[in-house]
Amino acid sequence: MKVLTAEQMREVDRLTTVRYGVPSLQLMENAGAAVADYLSQAFPDLSTRGILVLCGKGNNGGDGFVVARRLRERGAPPRVFLFAELSAVLGDATVNLQLWQAGGGELHAVTSKSEWATAREALNEADLVVDALLGTGIKGPVEGLLASVIDDVNAWRDKRPARLGRARGRFVISVDMPSGLPSGNEDFGGPVIRADVTVSFTAPKVGQLLAPRADGVGKLVVRDIGTPRELLDDDTTLKLHWLEPGELRDLPMVRKADSNKGNFGHALIVAGSLGKSGAAVLSGCAALRAGAGLVTVATPANVLPIVAAGMPEMMTTPLLENDDGTVSPRNLDDDRFARVARDKSVLAMGPGLSTNPETQQFIRTVLQKLGRVALPESCESPLE
Repeated sequence: MKVLTAEQMREVDRLTTVRYGVPSLQLMENAGAAVADYLSQAFPDLSTRGILVLCGKGNNGGDGFVVARRLRERGAPPRVFLFAELSAVLGDATVNLQLWQAGGGELHAVTSKSEWATAREALNEADLVVDALLGTGIKGPVEGLLASVIDDVNAWRDKRPARLGRARGRFVISVDMPSGLPSGNEDFGGPVIRADVTVSFTAPKVGQLLAPRADGVGKLVVRDIGTPRELLDDDTTLKLHWLEPGELRDLPMVRKADSNKGNFGHALIVAGSLGKSGAAVLSGCAALRAGAGLVTVATPANVLPIVAAGMPEMMTTPLLENDDGTVSPRNLDDDRFARVARDKSVLAMGPGLSTNPETQQFIRTVLQKLGRVALPESCESPLE
């Protein structure tokens, strides 16, 4: 499954409407329905739950109004809060706000911290919160009223009874993106919703996987909302993938008698560190058993002899290391890593690399370049 930035997602939505004739209002309807469907499946007793739907003024809030309407249709009417003036809600979100009200849905508009100080008592009467405050379009840290709301929701969630947990305790589900989490790998520094589940649409977003506070996503669930899959699959500028079983479904399982290892790709695996050389060996073995024709394991120079001896079928290449014996960001200098990756078919990173901050910096930088740089036709490596 392709992984997208916010800009790429907006373009995919635009093309879904322009090229395939799916109205943006229908995409919003499908998104809200997907969240309501997930809740219905996850909570058979949904109608007995105290549910809050917290909406912002943008399209994420519009999704939230659809969630609220769909929940009401299932006999689980929520309380809905809008954190803006009604006049600030525009476009498709306005349509769904009006549909919510036309069906008899009550709306509580909160426009200041003082109003929220009174209204937030509703949190204590709820055991399920739908976060539809902010989506993928944020450009900086959340401040003011919405920051207070996010902080209060997180504090409310943290007070759930440990022995009850998610079965009957306090549960937060985010619509598309936990509010406050960047769609890229930045850390804006403001408050971020800590969700139990995030239901995202069409494709995962870079920030849900790579942002420093991506743990706020909780369990990531991706639902189709009407975008044809070929729109993503045929776009060669989309370089990042989130592996799922469907990724492997169409691979041919029988090889021709006259084929050779050069016909089946060359996998580059960045793995291992001091004390964790076994992870590099095991991942190289897994790549070969999965069908890669050639496998090269790039690993810190100090553990390369161990990795190379662990499995003679794979190749190795040394990477510069830091004082902790893990991969150093200096490998990005002078296109060093780009040269290593140049003739490879696929790149895997992670096994045994450790949580060293410098190594994390290296990984995020490489993946950011893969996800955001549009490559010229003549470029031999996505990292140049």
